[in-house]
Amino acid sequence: MNMDLHVHSTFSSDARASMQQQCERAVQLGMRYLCFTDHMDWFTHDRPVCFEGLDGYFRELERVRKAFAGRLVILAGAEFGEPHRHEKKLEQLLQYPFDMVMGSLHGIADAQGTALVHTAKANGWSLERTYRAYWKEMEIISQMDGLDVIGHLDLPVRSYHELCVEDAQMHRIMQNLCKHHTLLEMNTSALRKGGFTLMPDLPLLSYYKEAGGTHVTLGSDAHTVWELGNDLNRAAQTADLCGLKLCYIQQHQRREVEMFGPATFAMPSNF
Repeated sequence: MNMDLHVHSTFSSDARASMQQQCERAVQLGMRYLCFTDHMDWFTHDRPVCFEGLDGYFRELERVRKAFAGRLVILAGAEFGEPHRHEKKLEQLLQYPFDMVMGSLHGIADAQGTALVHTAKANGWSLERTYRAYWKEMEIISQMDGLDVIGHLDLPVRSYHELCVEDAQMHRIMQNLCKHHTLLEMNTSALRKGGFTLMPDLPLLSYYKEAGGTHVTLGSDAHTVWELGNDLNRAAQTADLCGLKLCYIQQHQRREVEMFGPATFAMPSNF
């Protein structure tokens, strides 16, 4: 696969690879497009890349862009957690020269408490409770502007290894995403964490396709060099099976790519 659009560097507190190391690995793998989507989260106690740290992020990004010129197209991205709770911060973020802003949901809440999605099961949250809280918040996120992509749409699958959806609600979520020109990411990280499915996989991709979705991005969610590019060929083949096209996002514009080839053309963000 020639692109990975969900990659973390040491600008994320939970990553173990520098931008330089991820770029070197991408060249080894024969990739062409790489997007650094470092965390911007306020739900947890982790220290995210906050606004005061973005100057360093962009300095390093420009350095690796120059170092790998002609070999990699390196894109500036951000994985923005819980954007519906931090709309002012999202507005601030959009003032920076990012190519792609990915919305994601790592922390959930209901009337009884709060939880991180990846530890909810271990902390006694049932599958039904977790998904009920998760989809309620994701439906709000799906109505937002300013997001290019939604990352790992059905994240609880990674912990519970089971999907739980309400048909009418999922139709609404997908219709909202298409209305707001927000793409789905096909995330492969569950496959290396004991799971068996992409996030999302065929069941949710069918809702997306029915709502008018036409394009997806691909991401490994790599936090180390050895995770970079994992299972992206499977994701690309699944997208093709669903009749969905692949693209990367540059300056908030979608650029379609062949499954295993170079970029072909650019198109406006509302296509």
